[in-house]
Amino acid sequence: MNFSSDCGAPPAPTNGIVDTSEDTTYQSVVSYSCKAGFVLNGIIERTCLADRTWTNEAPTCDRISKCFGAVSLLLSNDFKSVNWLLKYTKY
Repeated sequence: MNFSSDCGAPPAPTNGIVDTSEDTTYQSVVSYSCKAGFVLNGIIERTCLADRTWTNEAPTCDRISKCFGAVSLLLSNDFKSVNWLLKYTKY
């Protein structure tokens, strides 16, 4: 098996960004993020395989529509963590 296989840069999702700061060869990892106003839906990282494909499905960036409940939680004194992703779903 050729372990110098290059997967090539995967396309960025609409309203998203792919970080290919390493490279795109075998066992390299790319990470995804979304532009302001959008939230990542899916797995944040993908790894280049020897067969020149990427693991997992590419994530999408979905527009944040309403977050009234989440904003109340984030503004309360009970919420102290930084760099958390809070996914709020109203049923």
